[in-house]
Amino acid sequence: MSHVAHPERMAHLDGLRGLAALAVGVYHVWLSTSLADRARVLALPDVVPSLEVIARFAVVLFFVLSGYVLTASWQSERAYGWAAWAARRMVRLFPPFAAAAILSAGFYWLIGPAEIENGGLWLHTVLWGREPDLPYVLGHLSLNGTHDFVWLNPVSWSLVQELRMSLLMPLLVWAVFRLSAVSLVAGGVALQVCSWALLSRAELPLQPFTSEDPFGSFILTLHFIPAFALGALLAFRREQMGHWLSQRGTDATAAIWAAALILMSLPQDGAVALGATLVIALSGQPVLRSLLVARPILWLGQVSYSYYLIHIPVMLAVIHGLHGTMPVWALAIAGALLSLPAASLLFHAVERPSIALSRRASRRIAALRR
Repeated sequence: MSHVAHPERMAHLDGLRGLAALAVGVYHVWLSTSLADRARVLALPDVVPSLEVIARFAVVLFFVLSGYVLTASWQSERAYGWAAWAARRMVRLFPPFAAAAILSAGFYWLIGPAEIENGGLWLHTVLWGREPDLPYVLGHLSLNGTHDFVWLNPVSWSLVQELRMSLLMPLLVWAVFRLSAVSLVAGGVALQVCSWALLSRAELPLQPFTSEDPFGSFILTLHFIPAFALGALLAFRREQMGHWLSQRGTDATAAIWAAALILMSLPQDGAVALGATLVIALSGQPVLRSLLVARPILWLGQVSYSYYLIHIPVMLAVIHGLHGTMPVWALAIAGALLSLPAASLLFHAVERPSIALSRRASRRIAALRR
């Protein structure tokens, strides 16, 4: 296989991931506020469709970025074999996820859900909808991707897809490297059409989150394969794409940005993934790259996974624990801000050790094959 730059040499992508995680957090603050507060206090009642577009784009961007970075990781580790790779991905991703879920359950039992007045519908219908007893927490930790087991920390729906695709990534990398461009395009279109048909049959939206049963959850995995494949393809064509973009003039670059913005605003995840691929490619240009590697943004990128996992539990703890002392919109903002140091704590206490442990586990399993 041709060489792909190792992830450590692509720091600007960490910055991009950090900004995407922050965009999701802003959207969840918005969802936590009432319609009246959005119009009166924030004075932006018509922004919510744009925030929905940006938040969806951010999650699909995560998937394309994962396809990009995991391609480089698999190339450097493929000699260890699939079992070592699978163990590394599981040990890398699961402990922070489990810690955030247990923290959310702990906040529920310590604080208890309050009757929130003037809060967004999301607070009443999605979050902390039932007592997190042991069977429920275990169901959430099973990562089956169904409606019933995500309210403890709703962002877990995307982790389900991330983990499944991580395990499938070696096969996807092989296909992207071996198949012709025509075959890849035809396969991507076929997958997208097939997923749309299955989503329609399962009465799920074209931009789904979860499903009512495990089968529907696997339909979602099928639905997101093209996003990861686009990331893998971009990883293989990184140098060529970078060279091609460097030869474009200002007008052409502006047209590419316009195309990316149009694609990301469309109500189909396949189009959004194409837009995300263009943004990732454009992020390597000097001016944007220098912004993405600024120290605050790089820090945000470093803790982005922990922030993504912990911001909803912290927001819920602040909103329910301090309910009545301040307006809900102010509590939601305070919770989002407190999530930043909380993310740093989760990163240093759980995520960084799990990264180190995942490397050791991978090497140990690889050694058993020899």
